[in-house]
Amino acid sequence: MNIKSTAATLGAAVILAGAPAVALASAGTSSDPIAISDVQVQPADGGHGNGAGFVSVAFDNASSQTATEVVFELDVDGAYAENFNDVGNFTPGTTIKHAFQTDSSASDQQLKVAEVKFADGSTWVNDAGSAPPEPR
Repeated sequence: MNIKSTAATLGAAVILAGAPAVALASAGTSSDPIAISDVQVQPADGGHGNGAGFVSVAFDNASSQTATEVVFELDVDGAYAENFNDVGNFTPGTTIKHAFQTDSSASDQQLKVAEVKFADGSTWVNDAGSAPPEPR
């Protein structure tokens, strides 16, 4: 883990979502800045007429300060696929529920917290995240 500010807390929430629309609980620790409590994945249909897929997440700000941005990383089959940026004022102890559209049709999708920005300007970064592929 890399802390860009001493005010940021340590930890990471990693959720594995293996089947379409299956809720999974967080395996995070009490020191995680963001605690994911629920993830549901509905993969895109892969051209079968049902359209895009979705990743729905419920999370709590487990830190003592207001978060202003949470960056979620979606990995597919163990490799980086895309990021979802959730921007707002996420006060400590409040459950937030959001859904993000994805084009991935893979059933092996994992969602984790990649970065958290706080109202005081500090940033927490999960160095365990996958690196996005280099532009070609």
